[in-house]
Amino acid sequence: MTLTEKIQNKTLKTSVLGAGAVGGYVGGMIAREHPVTLLCRDHQRDHFLENGLRIRGYQGDFHVAARLIEDGNAGGLAVTDNAKQAIEDCDLVFLCVKSQDTENLLNEIASVLSKEVPIVLLQNGVHNRDAVEKLLGPGRAIESVVLFNSLYVNPGEVTLTATESVIFDETESTNESAQAAAQLLEESGIATRFHKNVRGILWTKLIINLNNGSSALTGGTLFEGLRDPATRRISRALMGEGMEILKAAKIDMEPIPKVDPPKLMWLLKTPGWFASMVMNLLIKPYEDVQSSTWQSRVRGKSTEIDYLNGEIVRLATDHGKTAPFNEKIVDLVHELERNGDNRTTIPSDELARILGV
Repeated sequence: MTLTEKIQNKTLKTSVLGAGAVGGYVGGMIAREHPVTLLCRDHQRDHFLENGLRIRGYQGDFHVAARLIEDGNAGGLAVTDNAKQAIEDCDLVFLCVKSQDTENLLNEIASVLSKEVPIVLLQNGVHNRDAVEKLLGPGRAIESVVLFNSLYVNPGEVTLTATESVIFDETESTNESAQAAAQLLEESGIATRFHKNVRGILWTKLIINLNNGSSALTGGTLFEGLRDPATRRISRALMGEGMEILKAAKIDMEPIPKVDPPKLMWLLKTPGWFASMVMNLLIKPYEDVQSSTWQSRVRGKSTEIDYLNGEIVRLATDHGKTAPFNEKIVDLVHELERNGDNRTTIPSDELARILGV
């Protein structure tokens, strides 16, 4: 039976690895119509079993009950904190862990994951496909770009704060696994599309996500940042430096629908009220939308800073350049992580002074 036929029969065994903002949202959306297993941490598992998973935001407010995976194939949402158990006999995997956790998780499941099972990457960063193919072999990973934004701070609750799609590369449009993944997401209420240059969009998203590091330090929301002159100067410095490094590395960006770095750089030079109005018209985000790096910080988890701002620093070094603005952001985030300061923030004007912008 093909993957598409299994979707139609609601017998496709899907595993979502990671129960954070992206994984929790994707797993919860799929579970409303199809069986899915969600890999989570032990404290998350216990919370899900007692209270279920709540999805809030632009697509409504609904609750998904959870069960242990060993309770049998009763459909809906099954949860486990055992990675090998999560992918047992699965047909399709959505990889939703942070980039810094990819390699360890793959090493844990490599010996039991069937060679026929495709892995769809729903992650930030630009090197996760390389990690998958290095450990599991070529052709196993299906790269994508996640453009929706979701918030996970409270246990068992995920809020969709900005609506957009999951983008697959056009080269995968004839790939049955990619088609099946897109179909499953669409049937679950998550929009998808195919685009000519997903790799270029990943680099573009990386440039935009350089703002994650500064927001993780200031604690500011998207709209607070757009209205604040110091935050806008910081954003222009980080993204401008990042784009210069990509240019030196001869890496081409691909515009993201509605928002791309050059347009965003222009927008950040306009008055705060105007920038906020335009952003609201473009992507209609929640007022309190926060970056994933900030979400990791407040939950006391390690952040992806080395795979965002740190990626620009590494790329600069590889090409005989420096990236002092992004390097300082990396250092400051790591300093707070080492000190265990998951709620301490730096005022935006102070951060701007530190950066010299």
